[in-house]
Amino acid sequence: MSNRINLIRGTTKALAIDLVDENGVAIALSRLVGATATFTLRVNPTDSVNVLLFATTTTPDSLAFEVDEAVLNLTFAPADTSALALGLYFYQVEVTLVDGGILDVIPWDLLDLNLGGAAAETPPVFNNTVTISADYPLSGDMAYMTPGGSPIVNAQVRVYYKSDYDAGNLASPIGITMTNEYGKWRQPILVLPGFTYVARLEKPYEWGPNIKEFFA
Repeated sequence: MSNRINLIRGTTKALAIDLVDENGVAIALSRLVGATATFTLRVNPTDSVNVLLFATTTTPDSLAFEVDEAVLNLTFAPADTSALALGLYFYQVEVTLVDGGILDVIPWDLLDLNLGGAAAETPPVFNNTVTISADYPLSGDMAYMTPGGSPIVNAQVRVYYKSDYDAGNLASPIGITMTNEYGKWRQPILVLPGFTYVARLEKPYEWGPNIKEFFA
């Protein structure tokens, strides 16, 4: 099961992590007496340098056990991520029991650090451009809808060159807009023909991010 975290850079986010065994049963509180936990964030799991490291012993405001539940509270403060580059990171959560045993609570999984706030309306102006909207290439192809078919309103839409997106260069999209009450883009985004692009759609903490790749 994926435990991917979507986090807006420079914001506060609190997560409650259930401490369960391989069968999904809560760890007995007696086993957690004297235990410690760590949250590790890296660019790649094999790196020797951590981007962030929280520990219940040294940063209890960021990582702490719940008093009467088998739950670990993970909290990001704005300062934790405000200076980090946008993109994908890897994180893990481990609990070390008093007897030295280690619980691999969350093996290495993805943390997606992205932009937040209302998307600005800044379609670029190029010569010989292709107009991209929710109806490109066919009607409704890039509208943002729930799995049940309901429109996702006020979601962010950002378009990137695919090469930039794949490289993790998320700070400078080609164009940005938002979705309306029909899940369609409020403004078109203009791109140069002859390139492959990625449209990233998300409503932070509610939907996505979802990716739509297209060639103009």
